[in-house]
Amino acid sequence: MSDNNSSRGLKNKKYNIKKTLITLLLAFKKTFIWILLSYLIPIINIFLILFIKGPHLTGSMLNIILATNACFIIGAFNLIYNTRRNRESTQALMLCGLVFCVLFFGILTYEIEMEQKNRLPLSIYKYCAAATFIISLILAFISKKDEVEDETNARSIVIESKNTSNVNIKGDNIDIGG
Repeated sequence: MSDNNSSRGLKNKKYNIKKTLITLLLAFKKTFIWILLSYLIPIINIFLILFIKGPHLTGSMLNIILATNACFIIGAFNLIYNTRRNRESTQALMLCGLVFCVLFFGILTYEIEMEQKNRLPLSIYKYCAAATFIISLILAFISKKDEVEDETNARSIVIESKNTSNVNIKGDNIDIGG
């Protein structure tokens, strides 16, 4: 009897590891597709600016990236928030990313419109754009991981119920003919 239980425990551990790996791979795939589709228009705009102005990063390009990051962070956070999971760290990450995006977007827009030659070094905007993009990636992955976990759990319940031939209700073993 104990050999059977240890064998079953080992199978469950292997199944859980496999399930976790599949969940992570599906989450990465869905995150990549979501990021690609979300950033497609900004990427096209940046390539157009590069084609017109030449091969150097401009404030306009960074502004596009910052605005897109802010929108993406809000969208990803909305999806995460709607899962009703308690995620204080996610809220803090979203808030920091959003504050940086809006702050530097506003400053850079002011500098561009006033035709000032970047009072702040362009590298600060580059780092902010990169950092907020990384925050966007993290939030996107968290959102998609939650979604894939929910789908995987639902599938495993369906599979388990298909393979069940009897049910124990209040101590009575009932054959359901599985």
